[in-house]
Amino acid sequence: MAFVNRLDDALGSFVGSFLNPSVMQALAGLAFLAFGWWTLRGEAEEEEAHDSTRSPFWTVALTFFVGEMGDKTQFAAMTMAAAYPRWQLVLLGAVLAMLLADLMGVICGAVLHQKLPAHKLQLLSGGIFLFFGFVTLAQLVWATF
Repeated sequence: MAFVNRLDDALGSFVGSFLNPSVMQALAGLAFLAFGWWTLRGEAEEEEAHDSTRSPFWTVALTFFVGEMGDKTQFAAMTMAAAYPRWQLVLLGAVLAMLLADLMGVICGAVLHQKLPAHKLQLLSGGIFLFFGFVTLAQLVWATF
């Protein structure tokens, strides 16, 4: 995870030097909308995913890696690493915070999986992605007025 955070910082800094924050926010909002649409596409594809030979570990790792690129938390970590002389402590704090946040997500997902049928869980997941996509884009539009 520390490797991913360091790579995120480096890539986020590199991409951030070319794109203005509004463009990055718009891309993030559109990505959330795309993930929501993808999640809601249908059950047939979801069943196909369960039969996949791909490792859930690598699927989740790649998804989180891509999702963290250019994230506000990455910019916050970069800013703090630049502001404090001991970047290693900033990295440690970022990794621990990410572990705790991910742990809460995994536990909530496991509990929801036991309580909700797969179709309702799919609708909830897709709805959450769509909600955050619309909110992200609305914040961008609101900030321009």
